[in-house]
Parts: sequence; structure tokens; C-alpha cells
Amino acid sequence: IPPAAYDAYLKGRALYRRRQDMLQVLALFKEAVAKAPNFADGWASLSLTYETVSGYVTTEQLAALGDTVALSREAAARAKALQPDSAMTLHALGDVARLEYRYADAEALYLRSMRVDPTYPDVREDYSELLDAVGRDQDALKAAE
Repeated sequence: IPPAAYDAYLKGRALYRRRQDMLQVLALFKEAVAKAPNFADGWASLSLTYETVSGYVTTEQLAALGDTVALSREAAARAKALQPDSAMTLHALGDVARLEYRYADAEALYLRSMRVDPTYPDVREDYSELLDAVGRDQDALKAAE
């Protein structure tokens, strides 16, 4: 991975984790994958950002982005083609499944992601949100802890 691509990726991850300037996050991840088209974590991060962005931008900004579900799906598919078993790819695929109301698939993907990398924290948040959304309150609390 070229240093410039990795630098854009790291800057994007830092802003994403703080949920700051999500449009800039998208731009940084797009820059990373443009400079390194085979960078699976860059594609997965782009997918995760498209899934998350709606809660952090205006209605007008969201409309200007286009179909964020389709964009998330496309970026996750690119990550899967490159590195199908990475924790971040599995997380992105789980988020896409959740967006498509395929909750059992989402849960299986989140659990696989956690098995691949038990130290990867981001998937745990989405997993607990999924459990909460389907009414598994106690499981959601346990997952969040």
C-alpha cells in the first residue's frame, strides 16, 4: 500500500472513530482506495462510512451522496473480493446485511468478524445495536459491555 494511501486511510479512520466530518471521512477513504485499489480495509472502511453517514450529515448532504446503501454494498463487495475473511470486511458485509434487513446473516457475519479478530472493537458496537433492534435487550447489553 503506497504511503499516501495509507496516510489518507489513517486520517479517515481517526475522524470516523470520533464521528467527525463524515464527508471528509468519505473523501479520505475514496482517496485511499483510488491510490490503492487493492486495499481491502480501505474499501471496507468506505462501506462502513456509507452505512454510518446518514446520522451525521444534513438531509441535503445525504441526498447529494446518492444511494448510500448501494454505495455501501458496492464498497463491501470490493473488500470481499480482495480479503473476504478479514474482520473489517466481515463487519462491512454484516452492516450491509443489516441495512437489507437480513438480520440472521448480519449476526453471523458480526460473530465471524469477532472470531477473526477479537480485538477489533467497531464490530461490537454494531453487533449490540443489531441485538437491540431485534429485541434481544439482555444480549445487546452483554455485547455492549
